[in-house]
Amino acid sequence: MDRRVLEFIGDLRRAEIRISPSEALDALAASAEIGLTDRDLFKAALASTLVKESRDLPTFERLFNLYFLDLQALGAGLAKALGPEDPRIRELLDRLMAEEGIELDDVTELLLRGRGSEMELAIRSGGRNAGLERLMYFLQVGFFSRRIQDSLDWAAIERDLEMLMQALEARGIDPGRLARIRNYLDLRLLGAGLAKALGPEDPRIRELLDRLMAEEGIELDDVTELLLRGRGSEMELAIRSGGRNAGLERLMYFLQVGFFSRRIQDSLDWAAIERDLEMLMQALEARGIDPGRLARIRNYLDLRLEAFRRMIRQHVERERERRAFRQGEQLTREVLTDKPLFALTPDEVAQMKSVVARLARKIKDALALRQRQEERGRIDSRRTMRKSLQYGGIPMEVMLRRRHREKPKLVTVCDVSDSVRNASRFMLQLVWSLQECFSRVRSYVLVSEIAEVTQAFDGYPVERAVEWALGGAPVDYHCRSDFGYAFSRFCRTELDTLDRRTTVLVLGDARNNYNDPQAWALRLIRERVKGIIWLNPEGQWGWGVGDSVMPLYASSCDVVRECRTIGQLGEVVDNLVHHWWRRGR
Repeated sequence: MDRRVLEFIGDLRRAEIRISPSEALDALAASAEIGLTDRDLFKAALASTLVKESRDLPTFERLFNLYFLDLQALGAGLAKALGPEDPRIRELLDRLMAEEGIELDDVTELLLRGRGSEMELAIRSGGRNAGLERLMYFLQVGFFSRRIQDSLDWAAIERDLEMLMQALEARGIDPGRLARIRNYLDLRLLGAGLAKALGPEDPRIRELLDRLMAEEGIELDDVTELLLRGRGSEMELAIRSGGRNAGLERLMYFLQVGFFSRRIQDSLDWAAIERDLEMLMQALEARGIDPGRLARIRNYLDLRLEAFRRMIRQHVERERERRAFRQGEQLTREVLTDKPLFALTPDEVAQMKSVVARLARKIKDALALRQRQEERGRIDSRRTMRKSLQYGGIPMEVMLRRRHREKPKLVTVCDVSDSVRNASRFMLQLVWSLQECFSRVRSYVLVSEIAEVTQAFDGYPVERAVEWALGGAPVDYHCRSDFGYAFSRFCRTELDTLDRRTTVLVLGDARNNYNDPQAWALRLIRERVKGIIWLNPEGQWGWGVGDSVMPLYASSCDVVRECRTIGQLGEVVDNLVHHWWRRGR
């Protein structure tokens, strides 16, 4: 259990959910206390200890479902087909094994008695050696499922089930009842041993088999015992154990699922399982059980066997999906980070919001670490040596040097015309997510006119304020860009608010539609501030071509950078945030 929870925590961290060591320990303690009996309670315990922000819940939900099987959901389809519960079959098998002294293989016992959670754990155990770490693609599912199945001794399981049916038949159970018992056992196998998938249990068959094994002194193979009596968690552990040597780390494609499932199955002693089941069926038959009842018991045992095979395949499929999720999430972030902002689809824009939020959090975390290191101070060797003179040259007191740094002011000016709107959207989101890193942040949007939108960020959440800035500010969003007019207006109304602690961050393509660029206005702004950084979402090949006046404005800027992707934007803002902390004023 602890190993599975730690693997789960590792994937959460790889999905960029922050989890501290103490939180991981809390999760382990909570999972050990609650256990897997109540899946919803177990899930709530992990969520309460590992998830701190609501935006991380979807990732947690998806990974949780990949790591911890939803028994009811998986078995919903077969539950209806299995019909109403008939506990008499389970009772009959248990009594049979008890009276006959039949000992089943562990897997057979698990199939007969196991709950879904125990069978799930058995499959996971079988999958450890199946190489599921190589599961990446849908086509690999069959291969890895086969590998896990091969790790189980299906022969022993089938032998145990056959032995149970024979023992029931020997007891003179009528053919109709035998058929029901066999159907019960078949469904246990077919439904992968899951409580819901197997439908209502028939304890009479279980009781009969138990009594038979007890009376006859039948000893079953461990896997057969697991099939007959094991809970889902036990079967899951068995499957994981069988999968350890199946090479699941090479599982990458869907076509590999069958191969790896077979490998896991091959790790089990199926001959022993089949021998056990056959022995049970012979013992039942020897007791004079009627053919109908024997048929039902055989059907029950066959279904338990088939269900276990299906559990192995499902385990491999989930392992492949888990690996695909881990790699897919990383690939999606990498692709979006490097994709030109103007080419983003509406769906990608929505996904990018979370990428920007994670980028902001990463920048803040790095800055917080640097601040803590700075607050502790650095050794002042000169003062320490001078202080040591009063102790005979021994540095009994270490003198530290601490620097006080003032946070900078930031003014952002964003072009919100259609051609660069996405870039402005993400810059506003990123900057305002980092507002505590600055002493003051003020934001303006421009097309041909310029307007301040700071008030929206003061009164609304960042995402809502960004949407307002892109569509509700007092500017004409449908006219042509005129940077020269906007800068001249800014000089007339806002110049006195600027000082040498202010950095101006401009985002725009500098395409002025052949209007007067009024470069003097930007030079005047530069004289008042610490520096101007210009980010251009257009490639450098287009600067100065056509109506672009970027070369005119570049002479007044300290930094001019191409900013076509969120990765480039994050790099610039990261440097801006950390520059004042590294160097100070």
